[in-house]
Amino acid sequence: EIDYLGATFDDMAQRIASQIDLLREKDAQRRQLVAQVSHDLRTPLASMQGYIETLKLRRDRLSAEEQARFLQIALQEGQRLSRLVDELFELAALEAREKQPVLEPFP
Repeated sequence: EIDYLGATFDDMAQRIASQIDLLREKDAQRRQLVAQVSHDLRTPLASMQGYIETLKLRRDRLSAEEQARFLQIALQEGQRLSRLVDELFELAALEAREKQPVLEPFP
């Protein structure tokens, strides 16, 4: 009976060690995802800020066409940022199982 208890204990210890390894791997993946998402959100935001700041500081030295182009780029980057945030909310809803994935044809 002691041999059985020892074997059972060893088996439990092995399963716990495996679960800890899996948790560490998942945590590393989560950290990588957070870093990637942070980068993806910062890129359009930095672009928007750059164009808007340039408009603010050099408005009187930019032609009307340049001003319109800068505003258009800032708007496009804002729309890009909005899409990224929408995708994050959708991902969060899928992970919370609030939403079911819908299969769509891929061209």
